[in-house]
Amino acid sequence: MKRSSWIFSILFVLVLAIVAPALASDGELEAAKLEKPFSFSGSLKFDLYAPKGQPAFTEYGVSLYAHRKLNKDWGLGIGADQWGGTDKQQSNHWTARPFATVNWKQFYGIAGYSVDTRKTGDNHMFFGMWYIDKIGRFDILLDSRYYASQNKRLSDFVDIFGEVKFALNDTYKIGVVGEYIGWFGKDRGHNWSFAAIEGERKFQGFSLGLRPGIAWDMTPKGTVPTFWLRTYCTF
Repeated sequence: MKRSSWIFSILFVLVLAIVAPALASDGELEAAKLEKPFSFSGSLKFDLYAPKGQPAFTEYGVSLYAHRKLNKDWGLGIGADQWGGTDKQQSNHWTARPFATVNWKQFYGIAGYSVDTRKTGDNHMFFGMWYIDKIGRFDILLDSRYYASQNKRLSDFVDIFGEVKFALNDTYKIGVVGEYIGWFGKDRGHNWSFAAIEGERKFQGFSLGLRPGIAWDMTPKGTVPTFWLRTYCTF
């Protein structure tokens, strides 16, 4: 390995060790891995949020996904993701989302249930679609879901996530990520979005990544920008 690569790798691991008491990730899925007869993917994530004019706080979680190919084109999968935090002012809750998928080639239908520990009962049924593909050196992931509230006091919302990563070589990837969440009904004046860049380093059997970005929480009272740093480990 070239000297510059060694230096980058060492700095990368040191930053992760300093920022994250637990390694972190997003539940990112790769098209090449899902082409295997059976695949199991997982990720650990650690998020640091610093809202403008408010105290910083952290959240962390885990995602797991198992996929089985039925034949050349069709497949089934099950998974779950979980995250939350213990900051009593900013993020004193936990969310878990079990789900199932059925896919035809690169197109995945997804449905599941989101359970939250908030006393307001923030539980939702959800359904939507993934598109997961690899085109040359580009890895593409699109995730669009509709969340139907199970509490009449809360609103439904739509969540659209997109990620494109480019492989510089067999070891390093860089990418861009974006997400939009918009509420309906009485909360239709509320929406949330973020944009970020990311860098990823592949090791034997797992990858480590950093994703710095900015999130915007937009309500009728105004917009609160937030610096968001995610560190993650996928396997």
